[in-house]
Amino acid sequence: MNRQFERYLQITQIILDLFALNIAYFFCKVVLTESISANLWGDYFRYWTISVLAWLVLSFIFRTYANKAILNFEHFTKRTTQVYFLWVVFLFFYLFITREFKISRLFIVSGMISFGAGLLLNRFLYLGIKKYF
Repeated sequence: MNRQFERYLQITQIILDLFALNIAYFFCKVVLTESISANLWGDYFRYWTISVLAWLVLSFIFRTYANKAILNFEHFTKRTTQVYFLWVVFLFFYLFITREFKISRLFIVSGMISFGAGLLLNRFLYLGIKKYF
């Protein structure tokens, strides 16, 4: 595989993962908007910002998108799963330490589950792209 295609895979996966995270957040926001008070959106925005930054930091610390990891589907999927579970644990610690009782538990759980489903969908798209080329 040439270097340009590897770089394309890396950038595409980073963009798709961030897209999945943002779609999960906004999907939960739209679906649960009636049960969330308008004056609490600042807390939800802070939670969303922390979750995006945590995903980026954890994925780069554990080299999820590294050339060696991204070329092997099994290794890439395993690394993504590890980082996803660390991300969930980090968010739970964040919510526990900052005592964010205002954020809905349903919002948190549905956001985490929908992001996990988005990651799974992205990995299958990745497998299709990789087989095509």
